[in-house]
Amino acid sequence: MKRLVITLALLVACSSSHDADASGEVVAGSSTSAIARSIAQSGELKAAQDAIDAGHPWRATQLVAPLLRDPQKKTPAAVLVAARAAAGWGGWSVVDKLLVDEQWIDTQSDGEARELLTRAAFDRGADSTSLGYASAALQQSKTKAEREARAVLLARALERNNRFDTAAALYTRASAAFPSIRDWFLLRAAGSESDSARRAADFSGVKMPVAKARVVWTDARALRRRARRGEPLRVAWRDRFGASTQIVGRAGQCASVDDSAGAPILHPHTSRLDRREASRRRVGQGLHESLTDR
Repeated sequence: MKRLVITLALLVACSSSHDADASGEVVAGSSTSAIARSIAQSGELKAAQDAIDAGHPWRATQLVAPLLRDPQKKTPAAVLVAARAAAGWGGWSVVDKLLVDEQWIDTQSDGEARELLTRAAFDRGADSTSLGYASAALQQSKTKAEREARAVLLARALERNNRFDTAAALYTRASAAFPSIRDWFLLRAAGSESDSARRAADFSGVKMPVAKARVVWTDARALRRRARRGEPLRVAWRDRFGASTQIVGRAGQCASVDDSAGAPILHPHTSRLDRREASRRRVGQGLHESLTDR
């Protein structure tokens, strides 16, 4: 309980006179720090940032790469823009390489660098590392929109570290902060709840048909966590739903959580598209290294 109180307190710890409303996307807005001013004052960095904003992150990588090769131009602003660009095309190993050893990230980026490092840690499955990064990102937030988005990031990190009840509390708060995707956060909260009554309360708030279709999968995820404590999943599922053990066994073996975009959705397999995406990232990483190597 003490950990829960501390975690929730982080949501209101960073007051700011520049609060912004969340748009519904669980992504913090760009910093208004000195780095932002540096970007605005540099034609090269502004062009790269404009490319990111226009949905062309690889073009941004090409534009900023020459700056990274020049020690005089490899400023915090240039590195952060490069990291944003790499994140845009899924180059999370590049993001980590760019940011992990930089000394300025906790004083000049308003938590954005730690947010990017959190997502990079998610990508490589470094769960304990992601928790520290996510906590730091939330503590360094300056605006309401940043705090709300990064609280979701922290919830995901907590869930990955088996701190389910604390994660559930943050997902429940997120369901109020992001009404356009409220149902999905209620599902995420329910999937992290150990108490069946609280899960039922979360499920009762799910209204959209497409989200309701995920209730049974979400409950299965919660039941799997009970099974790890010694209760067979097939018995728990049959008692609650009357479904055949054969079907439940397949679902339990195949189901996984899709964290790639923060979507609280269960899916049964790794698809061909997932493998293509992984291949695209590897190609992008190689090209990035060829651009930045001296």
